[in-house]
Amino acid sequence: QADWWDDELRSVLDRERARSQTGRLNGTLYTEKRLLNIAVTGSRFLDGDEREWSYRRDNLRAEDKESLIDGENSGDLFGIRDITGYLPPWEAFHNEKCGFYQDFYQVRWEYPYSEVDYSSVENGCISQTGATWEPDECL
Repeated sequence: QADWWDDELRSVLDRERARSQTGRLNGTLYTEKRLLNIAVTGSRFLDGDEREWSYRRDNLRAEDKESLIDGENSGDLFGIRDITGYLPPWEAFHNEKCGFYQDFYQVRWEYPYSEVDYSSVENGCISQTGATWEPDECL
């Protein structure tokens, strides 16, 4: 038994299990709620407050989300209309449109690419026109 597993953690686990009809924890629900306020970053990212983050930036502020500016199509860069889905690496691994060891985002592209049916391409989204699954490193 791990030395960090104590009575306090055991009581938290028991309390959370009691909330579920099945007695099991819902890992998907936890992950979705946890990822609502986290940004995926590179190995070194400095935010507006001069704090350094590595790979995940926690507790995004509302003004951070609202201050994003619209992108533009130029050369190899394409405007994004919306991020409509997210798959962490352990789920992306099982999705035929994604790959190994990366976070994947379902991206709805800006016009005119929002009108293209990408469902037949390798990373195309079957359920949404104008959308593809993209690894975090491409965004």
